Amino acid sequence: MNTIVKEQAILALTPHEDHTAKEGCFVLFSSGTAALSTSATDEVIGVIVDGDVTTGMSAVALNGAFSGIVKVMLHSTVNQGDYLVLSTDGTVYTDPGTGARRRVARALESGNASELVNAVLMTPLALS
Repeated sequence: MNTIVKEQAILALTPHEDHTAKEGCFVLFSSGTAALSTSATDEVIGVIVDGDVTTGMSAVALNGAFSGIVKVMLHSTVNQGDYLVLSTDGTVYTDPGTGARRRVARALESGNASELVNAVLMTPLALS
């Protein structure tokens, strides 16, 4: 009996809100749907790799399980190698090193606000 369900850690999830043009934004479970993260400390499950409307399904790469490279949406300028934390709109920015926050990825390239950059996902880490 084969117990492997999927080779890639990408799930099709019902969007809580319109996810079109939200690729690279982080989501969490909300009443059985994928909702955009709205807090720096949200327990996110992953990042949207292909967003859809609420009647469709969004593809979400899972934090801590997806082993490839994904695009993440930046809240502000980051440098290659920076650890990334959640903003309040599903985007990410460079870990400031202080305050309550959740580290979710590491930038593989530099970029500016509202840009998609290559990153590797991490198991979310709550920091304070």
